[in-house]
Amino acid sequence: RIFLTRIRRQQMKVTLNAHEYAIAEHTTKMRRDEDRDKGRKDGIPESDSYDCDLRGSLGEMAFAKGFNKYPDFTMEPGDYDFIVDGYTVDVKTSKGHNNHLELKSTARKGRCEKFVLITGEYPTYFFRGWIWEKDYWTVCFKKPYEDGAWSWWVAQANLNPMKTLER
Repeated sequence: RIFLTRIRRQQMKVTLNAHEYAIAEHTTKMRRDEDRDKGRKDGIPESDSYDCDLRGSLGEMAFAKGFNKYPDFTMEPGDYDFIVDGYTVDVKTSKGHNNHLELKSTARKGRCEKFVLITGEYPTYFFRGWIWEKDYWTVCFKKPYEDGAWSWWVAQANLNPMKTLER
C-alpha cells in the first residue's frame, strides 16, 4: 500500500515500510562492499559514510515508490538513478527538511539531465523539488566546510515543483 500525499506547495510525501528499508539497507551494504573491494572512497569520514550512503539508498527507494519506478540495484556507481519520461534523474537525499540540493565538489557537468531533492528520515520522505542539470550550474553556490572541503548547493526556492517532473 502506497502512502502518497500532497503537502505544502504541491510537495509529495512517501512513507516507506520495513521491507523497503531492508532492501535499501542490503543494497547499501552490497554497494559499500563493492566500493571497498575496488578501492573507491567517497571522501566522507568513515564514521559518517554508512549513514550517508543509507540515506541516499532510502531516498532512491522513496523516489521509486512515489513514481512507480523500479529501483536501481546495480553495484557499480552511475551518473543517474532513474529515467523519467526519457530524462536521466539523479536523486539527492538530505535529512534536514530545510536543506538544499547539494553536490560534491567533484561533481561533473553533463552526467544527468535532472536532479531531485528528497528530505526526511526513515520512514517518511518529502519530495522538495527538481532542477534541470543545466540550470543547476547557473544558480548554485559554493559551500565551504570547516575542514577545507566544499560542495555545490542550490536552495529549495530554486527548485521546480515535483508535479512538473513528468510531462
